[in-house]
Amino acid sequence: MSLKELNIHDIQILKVIEDAQNDMLDFEIDYPMDNEKDLFERRKLRFYDFLNYRVNEIPFSGLITILENKSLK
Repeated sequence: MSLKELNIHDIQILKVIEDAQNDMLDFEIDYPMDNEKDLFERRKLRFYDFLNYRVNEIPFSGLITILENKSLK
């Protein structure tokens, strides 16, 4: 599945694991399955050959939430 097909908005990040030796970046996430019922399912987003990722932190309590993404491709 490509990022264009993924509903990225409101994904909550549980953990990020960088595997520098294999050029992989894993995000353990809670994926919104049904926004109306507030149902989430634990999933893993895996990126290969990534260049970087950036976290913009703001004062907020709770899990980090993805609001948007930008791809170079």
